[in-house]
Amino acid sequence: MLPAREKYSKIVALFQTETGQPNEVCHIWAYPDLNARAEVRASALKDPAWQEFLGKGVPLLEEMNSTIMLPAPHSPLR
Repeated sequence: MLPAREKYSKIVALFQTETGQPNEVCHIWAYPDLNARAEVRASALKDPAWQEFLGKGVPLLEEMNSTIMLPAPHSPLR
């Protein structure tokens, strides 16, 4: 479903666990600010393809966390 979601913002990184929590995925998205993040998420939620995915995917979630991070001064993402 990444192509449907990436119509709104591009993914920076996508990881899956090899040890620790089984079946854990971490995805990182970049936004210029928190307002842009909110706008993108609201737009994606209106997309029929994304709604279809959520209908199938959300029941499979046991836990979900969001973390807001800022790039370090030496980060290439600055």
